[in-house]
Amino acid sequence: MNKQWIALLALLLAALVPALALAEQPPEEALAGAEAVVEAGDAAPAQDFAYDIPPAEANVQMALEDFFVDYDDMTVITYLGAGGNVVVPVGITGIRALAFNYCDNVTAVVLPDTCTSIGDNAFEHCEALTDISIPASVVTIGANVFEGVPKTLKIHGDAGSVAQSWAEANGFTFVADGGGSIIIPVEPNSVKITKGKTAKLKKGKKLKLVAVTDPEGAQTTLTWKSSNKKVATVTQDGVVKGKKKGTAKITVTTSNGKKATIKVTVK
Repeated sequence: MNKQWIALLALLLAALVPALALAEQPPEEALAGAEAVVEAGDAAPAQDFAYDIPPAEANVQMALEDFFVDYDDMTVITYLGAGGNVVVPVGITGIRALAFNYCDNVTAVVLPDTCTSIGDNAFEHCEALTDISIPASVVTIGANVFEGVPKTLKIHGDAGSVAQSWAEANGFTFVADGGGSIIIPVEPNSVKITKGKTAKLKKGKKLKLVAVTDPEGAQTTLTWKSSNKKVATVTQDGVVKGKKKGTAKITVTTSNGKKATIKVTVK
């Protein structure tokens, strides 16, 4: 056998031995080996549709799920959220023309102090809009920004700002409060009854229950309910009255569905 054939046979054996070794391993070990080969290889090319967000703006990305944003200049192209009170995240530099047009379920908007411009017709026909906070950083406000918005709209901002001059020139009420009087309601993450999980009460007596939310002071409506009104009743102020011997569960529920329960034993 000449040297060329010997060299070729050596190459074939070198390629065959690792494959045979991998095939003899248990399935789990073989799979791990295959994964190791993939991990050691070249990284897969980035998808064409992936956004390359600069590190300085990465902290804003997660807060932008309600907005379609141009990441090149961090401006809002379109609002995609469910409406209500809208807080535009810090890092946004502008609101494009028509970005909120016909969002008739938006009731209040707070713009961040990184915002510098509002485009033409940006909030056109936002018919439920009652308040908007425009910071002094906004130096450009386009035409017909609030076309079709009721004239009862209040524009909040700093005295002497572009927002004030624009509001007065276009017949809207300006409130010089730096935007501070717009309160965006915070819903509770949880609720608890201060008495704990159980309480005892004599027949005919009353017990006042107090519910606290987290965060404390969150804006919500509390609803109280008794599981057995024959044993104990409860008012919407949290006052429980013992009716007869037995047990009843008293539940308080927030307007966004958070609950807490206490077991009341009437003796």
